[in-house]
Amino acid sequence: MSLFPPGLPLLHGPDVTQALADWAACRIPHVGPAGFGPCWAVGIIHGESVGAVVVFHDWQDTAGTVQLSCAADTWRGASRALLYEILAVPFEGKLGGRIRKVWTATPHTNTTAIRFNERTGFKREAVLRHHYAPKVHAVICSLLEPEWRKLYGKEA
Repeated sequence: MSLFPPGLPLLHGPDVTQALADWAACRIPHVGPAGFGPCWAVGIIHGESVGAVVVFHDWQDTAGTVQLSCAADTWRGASRALLYEILAVPFEGKLGGRIRKVWTATPHTNTTAIRFNERTGFKREAVLRHHYAPKVHAVICSLLEPEWRKLYGKEA
C-alpha cells in the first residue's frame, strides 16, 4: 500500500528506508556513519536518481514528537504538494502513532537549511549551546500539526 498518491516523485517503503537513511546520513556531517537508528525515510526523485531524502527518527510516542532530518543534492521539484505529502507521514499517522510535533536540529552554521525550514513553515524554537561541538550550536525548529494543516490548506 502506497503512502503517497500516484505521480509524486517519492520513493519509500521498508525495503528502501535503510538505503535512503544511509544516503542522507553520509551527507549530514553530524550524523555520518552512526546513522539515525530506527527511522522511516522518504526519497525525493529528481530525474533518474534520488535528489533529496527526509528521515523521520527519534519518535517519542508519549510526547507525540518526531525529529526530521533532511539531506539534498537538489530540492528542485519540492512543490507544496510534495511537502504536504512528506509531512503527512507523521501528522496523518501514516506510520502508526499520532504525531503532534515535528522538529529539526540544525547546526547554526547551516543557514541554508535553517532558512529552508522557516520557508516551509517551521518556527525557531530554541538554541542548544555547543550542541554539535564547541561553538557549534543547534537551532531547533518545529512545526505543529495545526500549523501544518493551516499552511498547506488542509485545516481540519
